[in-house]
Amino acid sequence: NSVIKLLAIAELTVKDEISVRVHPVMLPLTHPLASVRDRSLAVAAPIMFGGAVGAIILVGILALFFGREISAPLGRLAKRADALSLGLSKRRQAASDHSLRGNEIGRLNIAFERMEQRIAEDQRQLMQSFDTLADAVEGYAMMVVATDGQVQRANAAVLDLFPDLENNPHLMTIYGYDAAARNAAAQLLADTRDKGGMKTRLRQFKKQERPVWLEENVEPLKDEDGEIYAYAYVAHDQTEQRARQMQVEQSLLFLEMAQTTAAMGHFNF
Repeated sequence: NSVIKLLAIAELTVKDEISVRVHPVMLPLTHPLASVRDRSLAVAAPIMFGGAVGAIILVGILALFFGREISAPLGRLAKRADALSLGLSKRRQAASDHSLRGNEIGRLNIAFERMEQRIAEDQRQLMQSFDTLADAVEGYAMMVVATDGQVQRANAAVLDLFPDLENNPHLMTIYGYDAAARNAAAQLLADTRDKGGMKTRLRQFKKQERPVWLEENVEPLKDEDGEIYAYAYVAHDQTEQRARQMQVEQSLLFLEMAQTTAAMGHFNF
């Protein structure tokens, strides 16, 4: 007619400390503490059972939702990514590869990696095509300049015309290395931005103590939002044309002087 329980007793000592001790005690079945465990389990059992049933229902709902709303669209997206990432000649080979079937996340990762590789390869081929085409144009120096003046791309004619750009790839190099050169480069980009382009700008500079005449064109490059992301610089060497023009002007000047001299010595009777 008795039951053994563990009794915990806590008391506050004279030193304001808490003393706790636990020891077994035998209680009659009629004592209120004898039925503590049974009452607690009776109260908790419905809650535990209901929570377990609710958790199972919730897991089922989440699994159904994931299958219809996430897994199926993810699978379709993985198939589309496979088709985009692989070439036409490799689609049959991909269809026969069952190693990643059912693993949409893994397929998406591989597909995105292949797409990144294809984009990088396309960009490399595009840049190579640009360089080849730009180098084939004789007499024209072409380069792409960032908004801060750094030269991003340049053809062989640019390096032949401005060899210092190889060590200092900045737009200021075409003017020099001092503060005035940096200001001139900044002013050129600012005028191009404000006016929408600088066309047929004739400028003279010295290359190895030899005067060179350039016809410079600068155009802004804009993205789909109309924001300028770079500038296209094209320079045409006009030195020979300028020399021929000066020869013609000098010949005309000599002809005019000869005609004036002849008119002064000519008399009509």
